[in-house]
Amino acid sequence: MQIWGVRSCYRLFSGSKESGMCTFSCLVSSCLCTASNCVTSNTSSSSPQPFLRSSLFSNVPPTVQFYIKGCKVTKPSKNICARLTWCHNSLLPIVMRQCLSRSHFTVVDESAMWIGYWGRHLKSNQYRTIQPFQKVNHFPGAFHMGRKDRLWQHIHEMMMIWGADEYHIMPTTYILPRDARKLKNYLHCSPQRNVIIKPVSSLQLTHYFC
Repeated sequence: MQIWGVRSCYRLFSGSKESGMCTFSCLVSSCLCTASNCVTSNTSSSSPQPFLRSSLFSNVPPTVQFYIKGCKVTKPSKNICARLTWCHNSLLPIVMRQCLSRSHFTVVDESAMWIGYWGRHLKSNQYRTIQPFQKVNHFPGAFHMGRKDRLWQHIHEMMMIWGADEYHIMPTTYILPRDARKLKNYLHCSPQRNVIIKPVSSLQLTHYFC
C-alpha cells in the first residue's frame, strides 16, 4: 500500500500476416491524403468526427482518434475497417470497448490477428512474438514506472545518492507496513496534514481514500 503526503503534491490480412498489416499504414496515409476534410478538428459535435488525426511532424503517418460517448466518427473504407482489430482480454474495461467501437474497431480473440492491446503486462515470451504493426500498452519492466510504489523506491534511491533537490517530481510516499513509523511521525507533526491512501497495483482510481 502506498500513502502520499497531500502537501508534497504541490512541491489487414492478405498474403503474409506482416505484409498485410504493414499495408495498413499505407492505406491510412492514402485515406488521409484523399480525404483531407476528415482530419480537421473544427467540426461541430453533431457532425461526424474525423477518424484520423494528422501528425504535427513531417513524414509521420496519421493516428487513429478515439472519442467520448455520444460522438459519431467518420467510417473509413472497408479495406481499413477489416484491419481495425483489438485484442480481447479480461482487463479491457467497458469504457475502452465503447471508445474502440466508436472508432470502428472490432474486439477479437487473442489468437486472432490484432493491431492493438490494452491489458496486463505480457510474459517475456509473448513480447518476442509481437509484430511491428502491433501496439501494446506495456513494455518489459514498465511497472517500475507505472506502479507508484516501485517508482517511489527508485526516486528515493536517487535522492539518497544525488540529493533531493532535483527529484521533487513525485509526492513523498510511504510504503506500508515498511514506512509506518515515518508516516506516523509525519501526521503527528501537524493536525492539518492529510494523506492519500492507494492500495498497491490498483488502477482506474479505484480504492483511493483521503
